[in-house]
Amino acid sequence: MAATDDRHVAALDGLRAIAATCVLVTHVAFTTGTYSAGLAGALLARLDVGVALFFVLSGYLLYLPHARQRRGGRPALPLGAYLVRRVMRIVPAYLLVVAVAFAVLPQTRARLSELPLYLGFLQTATPGHLVAGLTQTWSLGPEVAFYLLLPVWALLLRRLLPADGTLRREVVPLAVIAFCGPLWLLLVDGLGWMHGTGALLWAPSFAAWFAAGMLLSVLRVDREVGPDPSQARSWLVLAAAPGACWVTAAALLVVAASPVGGTLFPGPAPDGIAAVLTKNLLYTAVAFLALLPLVLAPAAPGRLVGALGSATARAVGRWSYSVFLLHLLVIEAVLRITGTVAFTGRFWPVLGLTFVLTLMLAAISWRLVEAPTQRAAHRWTAPRDDGRQRQEGEQLGGRAVPGRVL
Repeated sequence: MAATDDRHVAALDGLRAIAATCVLVTHVAFTTGTYSAGLAGALLARLDVGVALFFVLSGYLLYLPHARQRRGGRPALPLGAYLVRRVMRIVPAYLLVVAVAFAVLPQTRARLSELPLYLGFLQTATPGHLVAGLTQTWSLGPEVAFYLLLPVWALLLRRLLPADGTLRREVVPLAVIAFCGPLWLLLVDGLGWMHGTGALLWAPSFAAWFAAGMLLSVLRVDREVGPDPSQARSWLVLAAAPGACWVTAAALLVVAASPVGGTLFPGPAPDGIAAVLTKNLLYTAVAFLALLPLVLAPAAPGRLVGALGSATARAVGRWSYSVFLLHLLVIEAVLRITGTVAFTGRFWPVLGLTFVLTLMLAAISWRLVEAPTQRAAHRWTAPRDDGRQRQEGEQLGGRAVPGRVL
């Protein structure tokens, strides 16, 4: 069991690598004007599903300690330690990339008045504040909001809804969170905020994505402590067929690439409410199905799961946050190096050069910025009783999952 679980935990790094690669590829496709190239272009446009994968991973990894605590495990990190680790995880590399973008890109430097918004993760607070080289960072606003709200939610749940050991008691509150996403989108439409505001990029729009990850953590813990077969059997049966999960996820992504998913645009374009809701819910299902077999770790992991947990995939997964932060700057540089005019084609040459240069820079960023700051954060916040932590982890039947989020 332990060896199999380790392979699936490792595979989450590989899935993070896939998510970052999807985001990079879809932005290259957009920049080279490839979105208009029939079904292939539409599928490339829908690779922005990588953002949904990141959000679901965040929900899973960050809620897992709270889910374990509610089922009798070791308490989650104290609030101060949790916040220190979150800040040190995302802020140092982010500030470096923001500084570079405002320093080297003339079109971004001309909008220096936007810098305070980026420093506060408020670039989507009002429309029109996304600048060249940093447009992808809109997703960090919802991430930071989730970081701040998660411990509040966990505290309220402990106070208002004591755990009784049943799966239903854990799932119902998460269904409430998930429902808030579509409800918010309907409210945005009803208030006339679909156009001219940044409301589609605010955290409530993605509540279902985070809730899906939190649900996965609850299912994982339920499996660890020995689920009642009548409660968890259906999830285990589905997770035991990773091929079926991933084929279904791919089919749903094809559906999202059809007109029902709305305009081919990176991120939540201001389509009609039906298209916005459809795309949002399809991405929720795609990301949930992608993670489900990895999270529940069936007995036969399979070759693809093994590949996701390979040394190469895990390395790219470690670098994925820097890949996410750096790739738009690299695209700008590649366009200049190759003399390519935006939206005029040359997808494959731009993609190849962007991918290689981004990985090189991301590896350096990981080595010089991310890894040292994360080690420092864990030293500052390390729990004192490691023996007790290991013992309780063994009682739950699982190992701690790495806390890398992006």
